[in-house]
Amino acid sequence: MPYFVKAEKVEYAWDLFRRLPSKGIQPNTRMYNTMISGFCNGGVICETENLHREMEEKSCSPDGWTYNTIIRGFINNNVTSMGVRLIQEMVERSFSADALTTELIVNLLSKDRVDATFFDKFRCLLPLNAILEEGVVPRSSLVQVAIRSCIA
Repeated sequence: MPYFVKAEKVEYAWDLFRRLPSKGIQPNTRMYNTMISGFCNGGVICETENLHREMEEKSCSPDGWTYNTIIRGFINNNVTSMGVRLIQEMVERSFSADALTTELIVNLLSKDRVDATFFDKFRCLLPLNAILEEGVVPRSSLVQVAIRSCIA
């Protein structure tokens, strides 16, 4: 499956994934993550959310990688409201944003595409010191001031 996803042959990977149970193989978190990544990269966001729900239904726990991948997929495909919902779920489950997701969230805030209270609500998710140390500079001076005030 990973080969097909990397080769942008998601339809082949999907076919293989769907046939696993008939071969007596239950997909695990890594297999779900592979498919989720393929769908996100291909812009097939509705399938991404369906797979996330299916994981939960089949007691296959999403991990931090799952959340970061789906959140990036939603934000990159301009489905911001779903991304924000999953960020909240990720925080509630004690996962944190990786560097790529953090940068997208900071840029999202910089574009003023989300409510200003979003930053306060999810400040625990963002590694604020690392953002500044890594040189990720938010486009909005308001967000820059908010970050600096949170770590002061």
